[in-house]
Amino acid sequence: KTQLLFSSSHYRIHYNMNYIIIKGQNGNFRSIPSSNNADIKLREFNDSDLTITCVALGGNKDRYAVVNDKGGSGWSFVSGSSFHTKMKELDGSDIKQIEFGYNDSFAIVKNNGYCNHCTMGKDNGKTGPWQAIERHQNNVKYVAMTDKSTQWIVGYGNNGWESYGMSSAFMSHLRDAKSDGTIKSVTLGQIN
Repeated sequence: KTQLLFSSSHYRIHYNMNYIIIKGQNGNFRSIPSSNNADIKLREFNDSDLTITCVALGGNKDRYAVVNDKGGSGWSFVSGSSFHTKMKELDGSDIKQIEFGYNDSFAIVKNNGYCNHCTMGKDNGKTGPWQAIERHQNNVKYVAMTDKSTQWIVGYGNNGWESYGMSSAFMSHLRDAKSDGTIKSVTLGQIN
């Protein structure tokens, strides 16, 4: 059972936000147009009894990825981009997480801890997660980015992480989650 609680004094609600929530094998709730290619791919996987294992939506309304347990996937990204090329090379059943970030950046975390990525921060670790991903390559648990290049987190190992630009409230919640058990995944959205 999923419960979402909102308090107008603590949260700003963005009514036009696209989202996909996957529960159980393939139960899902979504706020995307039924003609959207992501919706079409979700219905295709549901109709064929494939288990959806990973979904991602980008800041651009046309950016999405849907992956199933048998290795199939569907996505929309700039044709010919490094994301498009990488997704054609990978077996979807090896993909644990996909994250879209600033300026068409992306991270594809595989079940074995390897992360294929095209991210910011190669020359300066504050401008993106590139250096953190490379430091923890083959041990990456999750990558999360916002639509700002200077806000990101890379999870690795047994509850380790490197981050930049995160709010003190977020960091407090992350430390609380760590003290309560294993952090499986973190996802960040657009900054409002």
